[in-house]
Amino acid sequence: MNKSEKQIDSLFELLDELVNKQIGLNVIIKALGADENHGMLDEAIERVEIMIVEAFGGNEEHYRHIEGTELFYHYKWTEGRDYKKDLIDYINRTVENNWTNEIDTTIVRA
Repeated sequence: MNKSEKQIDSLFELLDELVNKQIGLNVIIKALGADENHGMLDEAIERVEIMIVEAFGGNEEHYRHIEGTELFYHYKWTEGRDYKKDLIDYINRTVENNWTNEIDTTIVRA
């Protein structure tokens, strides 16, 4: 494993830790009877996501493009299927193709 791969693995571990801390905070806040606060660590989580994209040679514009997909969301909040490979593949394609436009997303609730 080279230095870049170690850095990327460390960043993913940091992202995982932050997400787990956010989940823990949500549980504590809810147990105290308050409304669940989803945003206490949002800025730190976003910064680590940007650092992950930068570790692949991308920049913040590439991150904004990737953020327009649900790949980071699925990686962080969905248990079961391993979304890390899909996310890494898309980060690589985004950087290689210099995709920087934001993707419009529409959420449809049933």
